Amino acid sequence: ALRVAQVLFVVYADDGPTVRTMSQRLRRAFERAGIDVLELLRAYDGRWFAPHLRGVPREGVPYDVEDHRFRAQAVVQGIVVHRSRADLEAVLQPRAEAVAEVE
Repeated sequence: ALRVAQVLFVVYADDGPTVRTMSQRLRRAFERAGIDVLELLRAYDGRWFAPHLRGVPREGVPYDVEDHRFRAQAVVQGIVVHRSRADLEAVLQPRAEAVAEVE
């Protein structure tokens, strides 16, 4: 039977006590299950953070996915790709005129 031996997590969230607690619990749970957690990264606002890696700046490392091939692939497959979480949230907000039409 196949068994997962190693994992790497990327948590998409701002920093704070809740995220730190969740990250510690996630790491411990997998390690108790005998699964090696290679790293637990945090991504937020165009930067990734790895507090346990030496040499990674405290303010994070900027990244840009604008030209990433995964984005191009998504568009080709007809998947709507938003620039940011805020853009996605804006699309999901109800429009008053549309709500009035169906009420």
